[in-house]
Formats: sequence, C-alpha cells, structure tokens
Amino acid sequence: MDIIRSVSCRGKGRIIKAFLGKSGKMKKQITILMVSVLMLVSSVQVMAATRYTITDLGTLGGWESSVYGINNNGQVVGGSYVTAKFQQHAFLYGDDTMYDLGTLGGWESSAYGINDSGRIVGKSNITENSACH
Repeated sequence: MDIIRSVSCRGKGRIIKAFLGKSGKMKKQITILMVSVLMLVSSVQVMAATRYTITDLGTLGGWESSVYGINNNGQVVGGSYVTAKFQQHAFLYGDDTMYDLGTLGGWESSAYGINDSGRIVGKSNITENSACH
C-alpha cells in the first residue's frame, strides 16, 4: 500500500508531497532532495546578508581617478590625474584620505597592487620622457 507524506519546506510556505512505496526508496530520494534544498536556501541567505558600500574617493586635482588594487585592511591604490595635462600620479587611499605617492622624477606614476602589510607595487617614469620603471 502506498501512502502520501507531506514534508514542509521553510521559505515561501511551499509543501513537497511524495508517494512513498513499500521499499522506502523514494523516502531516501526525498530526504536527499530536502537536504539539498535546505543547503541552497541557507547559502542564499548568507549571500543576501553581505552588504557593500560605494565610496567616492575623489581625485588628486584632476578629472579622474582609477582604482587598481585593494587589500584586506581596506587600503586602496591606483592612479589619479593631478592636472588637465594628462599628468597622473599613484595614490594610496586610507583613513578617508587620498595620498599622492608622487613619481620617481618623471611625468606620471600608477600603483597597481597593495598587500596586507601595506607594500605597494606600481610604475613610474624617472624623467619626463623616459620609459616607465
């Protein structure tokens, strides 16, 4: 004799109904299905709880800045135009302040990454017309 079992699944009031035969094979399949559904629902709830904010970092005086790296301490590095003449400087943003990292003597620089110790990697010209280092 087959019986009908109702299994209540939390979330949106849905009920899953299944016919369970004498062998109980369907019971095992329903149990696996329910565990899978519960794992999916809990992972969606965790993802939904993550909140992000957007922060306007500003510039170093020019019209644009770009972020290229961020570390686990919330420090951000990138490049920002400092004048209207396409001169760009590397920057470090931390503690709600953008710091101009300058150049190695040339026209421009950019910072591309920062580790959790605060070490920054990037490029800079060493003279006005030189290649980047």
